[in-house]
Amino acid sequence: METRQTTKALIGTYIRSRRIARGMTQKELALAARITARWLSAVERGRAKRLTLDHLDRIFDALGVQIEDWFDPTPTSRTRPD
Repeated sequence: METRQTTKALIGTYIRSRRIARGMTQKELALAARITARWLSAVERGRAKRLTLDHLDRIFDALGVQIEDWFDPTPTSRTRPD
């Protein structure tokens, strides 16, 4: 459960920083992403329940971010060589 909370917090922090960088309010982003400002606030605080890829896709699209770009495709130290 700790990893899940950490991931939600990381995603929320990223969304908030991108929103601020674009000069958008939570209300503006929520409207563009077709979600409520209250729910967006919960996402940004890492407290949203049932955060789906569809939600992330809509939020990232409204921010002008490709969801695929958010994920680092490079191997990590946890990956064993063949």
